[in-house]
Amino acid sequence: MASQGSTYKPKKHAAFLVRCLRGMPPSAISLDSNRMTLAYFLVASLDLIGALFTDTKESDRNEWIEWVWDQQLPAGGFRGSPFSGPFDDACSSSTAPSPTHSSSQAHLASSYTALLLLSLLRAPMDRLNRPGLISFVKSCQLSIGSFSPLRIEMNAEDDVRMVLCACVISDLLGDWRGVDVVRATTFVERCLTYEGGYGQRPGQEAQGGTTYCSLVSLLLLSTAPSSSPSTFPPPSTSRKTISWCLHRQIPQFTIPPLPDADEVGEVRGGGFQGRTGKKGDACYSFWVGGALCVLGASNLVSTSPNRAFILRCQSPVGGFAKAPGERPDPFHTYTSLAALSLLKSSSEEEEDLGLGEMDPVRNVGVGAVEWFEKERERLGWVL
Repeated sequence: MASQGSTYKPKKHAAFLVRCLRGMPPSAISLDSNRMTLAYFLVASLDLIGALFTDTKESDRNEWIEWVWDQQLPAGGFRGSPFSGPFDDACSSSTAPSPTHSSSQAHLASSYTALLLLSLLRAPMDRLNRPGLISFVKSCQLSIGSFSPLRIEMNAEDDVRMVLCACVISDLLGDWRGVDVVRATTFVERCLTYEGGYGQRPGQEAQGGTTYCSLVSLLLLSTAPSSSPSTFPPPSTSRKTISWCLHRQIPQFTIPPLPDADEVGEVRGGGFQGRTGKKGDACYSFWVGGALCVLGASNLVSTSPNRAFILRCQSPVGGFAKAPGERPDPFHTYTSLAALSLLKSSSEEEEDLGLGEMDPVRNVGVGAVEWFEKERERLGWVL
């Protein structure tokens, strides 16, 4: 049973996303260095609701493409946002960033989202510095097999999220020379906890997002040419991981109204939590739901309660929030739409939301992946 206000509102979401692309509020200034990833959430959301090529101008999309290419650095890889204009101009000026400043460095997550953004916008890939990007990925891998978001000499934190970025980049490029597959696989496997989920690093608590990142990484690593023959998911751990993921869904329940009240009861629950004992959060409907898709177990999710929870997270002004009644943002808007796309309800009584098809492994619409594959073939990139 969905609560009042749970009707899907695609037009309001499209308007919210376009507003954010034109300019985020001052409160979002802390996200400026991650502008590439922020743009990815917004554009990917528009793609899922079918509004990317209808609610935006071609001239704007071309400008976004040029902006992404402007963030590609000469040595390879993409930064998250400009420091003071185009890279070459910044480095030749008296106010150029120092070589150790993070904004003058390629970033692994930004490189991952840059490739997805270019694919979503259907950009030709002729300008991609493929050898430089492969070299950059290689420079981020530590001896223990994990990846840092920056070159290892920058001493940035490493974890399974960056392993996923390296794996998706390598998979899209059709080139795994930037990854020590054996070491990366060993690192991710060590992140498995006694509960069945995966932590951010070995010995850390299992979380929904890092479980998704770990499973996608292991799946892609198992397809790499240099990997040893293996079965994914590993039979010895998959049942435990599926069980952990399923227990992250909070049962749906109704709080009855006060005596003699006219309103109906308030519906709660139905969504997913990120960790044991936490509240439901719309983003985990994708992270945990996506993990179950990768494991081939998405049919075990209680989809109707999950869908009802996500729809209750919609804002009257458009977009989705982490929980009902909270402020919407691009991250939760994208993960909510992605979850609704992946975990479609089997109930004939519920309307088809008309969302595009998601690729749960590459974390983007299927059309964008197909575009990149066509560009890879056109450019003769050898697999």
